[in-house]
Amino acid sequence: TEGPGLGYDNATDLAKRVQEMGKLNSVGISGWISNENKKLPNISAGFGISNVVEDECESANRCNTYDSAKIFSWSVGMNWDDLFVDGNTGGIAFGQPAHVTSIERDNGDNTSDDKVNAYEMWYQFKVNNSITVTPAIYYLDRPLGYFEDSGSNAGTSFNEFGALIKTTFKF
Repeated sequence: TEGPGLGYDNATDLAKRVQEMGKLNSVGISGWISNENKKLPNISAGFGISNVVEDECESANRCNTYDSAKIFSWSVGMNWDDLFVDGNTGGIAFGQPAHVTSIERDNGDNTSDDKVNAYEMWYQFKVNNSITVTPAIYYLDRPLGYFEDSGSNAGTSFNEFGALIKTTFKF
């Protein structure tokens, strides 16, 4: 589980847990359309689907909990070259990281409300030939996925909003 598969930055906690019960079979497709017409955005999109079944189990406690699961992810991003000013770029993206869409558990509880929504918006502006500044904002709806409403989180609704500023220096 430290090699190929779902990582800490691209999947919900439930999706990361169920992948340990057996072989993770995945397929994904993504693409990019670069638009020469500066008024229309460049578009990227992708989706992935995975299936894991209790087979050659790597984690005994996971095998005693889960039998099988289906995992899905998708994203769409758009960015505009020369947005507002020549040399500046802006964009938006939204999607869902890898999350469990169906699950079979040993105890018969097949609840899989693991959906997480992610959104981001950014604008990169050129200060001069050596410096660019990129402010960005993001919003995560239910970042804990399935575990949002369990244990100490029961009855809560958790969302995350954040902002950052990236500065790039080229010498």
